[in-house]
Amino acid sequence: MKSIKKEIGEALKIFGLILILSVLFFPQFQDAFIPIESKKLHGAFIPASPPNFSWKSWRFGAYQDSLRRNIEDSLPLRAELIRLNNQIDYSLFKIPHGEKVVIGKNDNLFFTEYIDGYLGNGFQKKAIIDDKIQKFKRIQDILWKRNKIFLLLVIPPDKGTFSAEDIPDFYLNNPRDTSMRPYMMRQLQANKIHVIDFLPVFLNQKKSSPYPLMPKTGVHWSNYGSYLAADSMFRYITAFSGYRFPEMKLARLEESSIPRDEDGDIDNLLNLIWPTSESILAYPVIRYQSDTGFQKPKALFIGDSFYWELYYQGIINNMFANQEFWYYDNTVFPESFSEKKNTASVKLMDAIDRQNIIVIIQVGAGWGNPGFGFIDRLYAAIDTSSGNRILEIERDILNNPEWYELIKNKAKFENVPVERKLRSEAIYVYNQQLIKTK
Repeated sequence: MKSIKKEIGEALKIFGLILILSVLFFPQFQDAFIPIESKKLHGAFIPASPPNFSWKSWRFGAYQDSLRRNIEDSLPLRAELIRLNNQIDYSLFKIPHGEKVVIGKNDNLFFTEYIDGYLGNGFQKKAIIDDKIQKFKRIQDILWKRNKIFLLLVIPPDKGTFSAEDIPDFYLNNPRDTSMRPYMMRQLQANKIHVIDFLPVFLNQKKSSPYPLMPKTGVHWSNYGSYLAADSMFRYITAFSGYRFPEMKLARLEESSIPRDEDGDIDNLLNLIWPTSESILAYPVIRYQSDTGFQKPKALFIGDSFYWELYYQGIINNMFANQEFWYYDNTVFPESFSEKKNTASVKLMDAIDRQNIIVIIQVGAGWGNPGFGFIDRLYAAIDTSSGNRILEIERDILNNPEWYELIKNKAKFENVPVERKLRSEAIYVYNQQLIKTK
C-alpha cells in the first residue's frame, strides 16, 4: 500500500514538473513554431519598438521601461491573454475594455458621445445653429438654380435616444436639455431645408419591426435598418429632384445571431473571447433592376460612419454612378483605401460641380453644426457677395503679415495648401466671434 502511495506521489511530482516546464517554455515554443494561430485585436495598437541603449537612458530608467513595454507587447499569445482578461472583467464585473464604451442595461452597448447627445450636452448654441442652417439654405438654392445639384441632409438615429431606456441610471441622474434638437428641426423646416430625420421614424417602428433597427452590439443603424433608410432616401430624392435610381428589390433576408459588417462594431472593440448577447439580426439580399432610359446620378457623400453600412451592402455602388465619400470632410474615399488622401488636396468647386446630388449624412446633424465644417467651406466658395464675413476675415489675415506668416507655417507643418489653412482659420475665427457676439 505504501509503495502504491509512493508511486502516485512520484507520478504527481513528475506531472507537476512537466506542467510547470510546459507553462515556462510554451511561450518560446509558440514563438518558434506558432502551433496556435493568434487572432489580431480590434482597434488601434502600435507595439513598442525595441529601445536603443544609451548610458543616459539606462541611468534615468527610460531604457528599462521601454524594454519592459517591448517585451510585453511581443509576448506570444498576447492577444489571447488580453481577451481572457477582458472576458473575465466583462462577465463578472461588467467592466468594458474599450475607449468610451458603456455597458447599458440588457447588455446594450453605447459610446459615451451618444449618451451625451441624448442628454443634450453636445449641442451648439442657437447662434451657431441659425448660422449653419441659413448658410445651408443659401447653398441649397444656389446649387439647384445654377447646376441642378440637389443638396440633402440625412440625420440617422442616434443610439442614445433610440435606446434611452437602456442607458445606465447614473447617467440619467445628470440634467438633460431637451430643447436644442427640436429647435434645430424647427429651424430646418422653417428654412425649407431638404432633410430626412430618421430618428422619429425608427422610434415609431422600434416595437413593430420584426428585426432590430439598431443592434445591441453596435452604435449604428443595423444592416436591416440602413436598407430601409436607403429605400426611403432614394424615394425622397426622386420626389423632390426628379433624379431616378435603379429599383431595389428585396430578394430575401438572411438571419444571423452573429453580427456582420458594422453591426458588431462596439462588441469587436471589447476584444472578448465570446461575443456579447444579441438577438436575431436580418441581412437583406438585394437585387437591382435598372431601366435603360436613364443614367445613374453622381453623388458626393459627406458624413460620418453611418455611411459605411450603405457602402458595405453594395447600395452605393449599385445606385450611383460613382462612390465619392468625404469622411468627416477630411479623408477622401475610395482613394484612401489604397493611399490616404485628404480633402485639403481636392479642388472644392470642381468636386461639387461634377455631382448631381450632395448628401450630408451625420448623426444628430452634428448636434447643430452639420457637415463638419463643409457648409462653411462651401458657403465661402459659392457665395462671394458682400457681407460674407468669412471672406472678410480672410482679407484681414492677408493684411496682417504676422498672422499670415503664422498661417503659412501651420500649413507647412500640416502639409496642406496655404489657401485651405487660411480658410479653415477664418472659419474658426468666425465661429468663435459668432458665439461671443450672439
